[in-house]
Amino acid sequence: MPEARAADPGTAAPDGPAREVTVVCPTPEATRALGEALGARLAGGDVVVLDGPLGAGKTTLTQGLARGLGVTSPVTSPTFVLARHQRPDPAGPRPDGPVLLHVDAYRVGDGLEWDDLDLDSDLDASVVVVEWGAGLAERLAPGLVRVTLRRPEGGDPASEPSEPSEPSEPVEPSEPSEPSEPSEPSEPVAPRTVHVRLEGRTRPLDLAALARAAAQEPPP
Repeated sequence: MPEARAADPGTAAPDGPAREVTVVCPTPEATRALGEALGARLAGGDVVVLDGPLGAGKTTLTQGLARGLGVTSPVTSPTFVLARHQRPDPAGPRPDGPVLLHVDAYRVGDGLEWDDLDLDSDLDASVVVVEWGAGLAERLAPGLVRVTLRRPEGGDPASEPSEPSEPSEPVEPSEPSEPSEPSEPSEPVAPRTVHVRLEGRTRPLDLAALARAAAQEPPP
């Protein structure tokens, strides 16, 4: 697998550890590995805001983050339900860990509709991950982790699972067709640039570990 690399080794505060880091993830699995390393270091009350255009890899990163929290149920973007609670597997590495509260704010019209979700009622026992949440999720906590994902202009958006469509009417099965010619292999997915920044967060977070995880490097 192509190796992930740190595009920026991290910017440190004058008197403390790095507050931000940029990592280039060449594959969807590298993006998930970075998310898993992040999830493994989060606790109840943490808020993660995911920024980036459609197809940048927000849901892909959340799938890895869920693994880090010990969630084994499938993770998809909660487009139509707005928010989805997913508990860690009782037989997994964090059976008593926080619940993943996965929010898609794309269809949230304004602050009042956001407040109606009542997300802060479960905040202490949850890790809240908000896609499309810039300008709204900041209300949940004084400190957060902001993850900005970018793909090259015109790049392949294939690393992001497609949004679920509304259910359609069942169709009659068609007659079996002749086997088709094997298709050409698809083009490789374009790398994603992932920028992780701690904003107002006092709890330390080892950002260098995220880059090592994406690159599948052992800890020092």
